[in-house]
Amino acid sequence: MQKPLLSRTVQILLLLVLSGTILYVAKPVLEPLAIAAVLALVFMPLCSWLEKKGIRTWLAALFCGFILAVLMAGIGSLLAWHIKNIGNDLSEIRENLARMTDGWGHFLHDSLGIGPRKQKGIAPI
Repeated sequence: MQKPLLSRTVQILLLLVLSGTILYVAKPVLEPLAIAAVLALVFMPLCSWLEKKGIRTWLAALFCGFILAVLMAGIGSLLAWHIKNIGNDLSEIRENLARMTDGWGHFLHDSLGIGPRKQKGIAPI
């Protein structure tokens, strides 16, 4: 009586391990498919609405693809603009960081009595 239960448990564990392995190996194919499925679900209401308004199916799909491309380009340009601004403000960021670390050093010295030598011994920078 014990063998069928053990056999069934081994089969379930084997199924779980094989499923995980297959998903891991198929990751490069399944990721784009999952993203495409999510995007299709997001744009389905817009496509349906456009089709109800009398626009052909292929034209509605093309319009949704165009909207997706515009959104991605907008997000990409916004990201590039922010990265550029961070690069321009890098010297100011370094100065602020230096001021903050000096402020902490003075705080440690004034409040806790930990001198600069001991501070470097605690956290060498």
